[in-house]
This record gives sequence, C-alpha cells and structure tokens, in this order.
Amino acid sequence: MLVAILPVAGKPKTRRVPSPNLSLREIEILLLVGDGLQGKEIAQRLGLSPKTIEFYKTRMYGRIGVTGAIGAVRYAIRHGYMDA
Repeated sequence: MLVAILPVAGKPKTRRVPSPNLSLREIEILLLVGDGLQGKEIAQRLGLSPKTIEFYKTRMYGRIGVTGAIGAVRYAIRHGYMDA
C-alpha cells in the first residue's frame, strides 16, 4: 500500500493510495457490486457460496482501501473499471 500526501479542502492530508493488485475474480465481483448486486445475487450468478463472495469482497475492499460498496464503486469509476 502506497502512502501519498493529497490536498483535501486546501490542507495536505496523508491518505493511503491503493495498489491495483486485484485478481480477475475480485475485478469481476467489483463490477457486479457496481451493477448493484448483493452478495447472494453475486454468489448465485457465479455459482459460489455467499460466504465465498463475502471473503472476496472483504479482501478486495482491503486491497483498494475502502470499507464498503459505495467506496468500491467510486474506486472502480476513478480507476476505469466502469463508467459513471
């Protein structure tokens, strides 16, 4: 995880900048989260258990430095995984 000094509201603030080391499965789940699907729906679509999806989501959120779906969607838009 990289650390950068980013200006926030006129003041410099230290903020973690996520490294783009997502697996293909995590990217797939990121896109499905971006489409508004819940964990159970993603699990059904991919033929995996809901617990497996939650594991992937938790690991992905940690890797990109977010705490939930909204942050993940923002990340995906900012980094070109999906359009706004």
